[in-house]
Parts: sequence; structure tokens; C-alpha cells
Amino acid sequence: MDKKELKSVLHPFYTRGFKFIAKDKDDGVHIYKSKPTKEKECWVTNGVVCRLVSSDEKSFNIFFGDIKFEDKEPFDIVKAMNTIE
Repeated sequence: MDKKELKSVLHPFYTRGFKFIAKDKDDGVHIYKSKPTKEKECWVTNGVVCRLVSSDEKSFNIFFGDIKFEDKEPFDIVKAMNTIE
């Protein structure tokens, strides 16, 4: 995915105040308004969290395939948006 496509995917989350994306051990993708911490099988936070679902698994994997449960930090939406011109 190029930077323009990434920005178009992230923009709706960014404008609604979501700041992080993480994938749980079961491959569930979640977006967070506050930074989550990694637990044994999932990422957790005291703030607002939404699980993302899609009927089109291929497109979903194109957008979020690079995010792994094994990542040490959640994907930072704000940082990504600030680096995309």
C-alpha cells in the first residue's frame, strides 16, 4: 500500500480521535484512543476501543497485514499521519 492509500485508510480513525491500532493473538484488529499495553494474548486499555471487522478479508489483510501481535508497540496512527505528506 502506498502512502496515499495508507492516509485514506487511517484518516477516518484519526479524525475520530483514535490513535493506535494493534492486533491480538487471535488476529483481531482493534483501534484505540489511548495507548494499549500488551498482555499475554491481547492488547488492553482503559480507554475507548473498537474491534475492526470486514467481510472482505483480502482487503482487510492489505490494510492491516503488516500489524502483528508480536509487535512490541501498537501502530501509532498519529505518527503515521504526521509523516505522510
